[in-house]
Amino acid sequence: MFKYYWAEVFLLIFNKELLQREQGPIKELIPLCRKTAAEGSVLLKNDNKTLPLSKDSKVALFGKATIEYIKGGGGSGDVYVPYIRNIFEGVEEKITSQNIYMPLVEFYKDYVKRESVNIPSQEEINATWDIVNNMDFCTTRDDMTYDTFASMHVKEPAIESSLIKSASEFASVAIITLSRFSAEGVDRRPIEGDYYLS
Repeated sequence: MFKYYWAEVFLLIFNKELLQREQGPIKELIPLCRKTAAEGSVLLKNDNKTLPLSKDSKVALFGKATIEYIKGGGGSGDVYVPYIRNIFEGVEEKITSQNIYMPLVEFYKDYVKRESVNIPSQEEINATWDIVNNMDFCTTRDDMTYDTFASMHVKEPAIESSLIKSASEFASVAIITLSRFSAEGVDRRPIEGDYYLS
């Protein structure tokens, strides 16, 4: 079934009439891509029939992707999309916000808003790329490239144990997201807190 959907996607992508008409994403592809992604997802374990969550599930959302969702990587790993929804918005659509532990969501909203002021402007990023692109290949170039990509998003925050405790008292389910950015030639560093999560 999955192969069939992708064949249909490719037929739509290479439809000359659609390509000439559309500037940006092809609207006819959106429902098909959603269906393909949903049916192509693989669940490794579903102990105790945890999924799918019921509408009355009490949920705690952990991870900065609750608010700052990274939809793709850099270079060819990036895609144009007409909108981006974060994890909170997606969960809220299926489970009412009264069943989501909102103090944790508010914590991430405040954190992302506060830390986003440290993200460099496009002009600053372009100035760094001008330097990097004129360098010979070396560790310094790799480090500057990595640091520039890493600076485009906020880091994962530490969470007070009291907030974790109150979330666990409210929720029967925790959804934990790990949100990381990579690009071609710039993946993770083999150090603690990066590739090695702890």
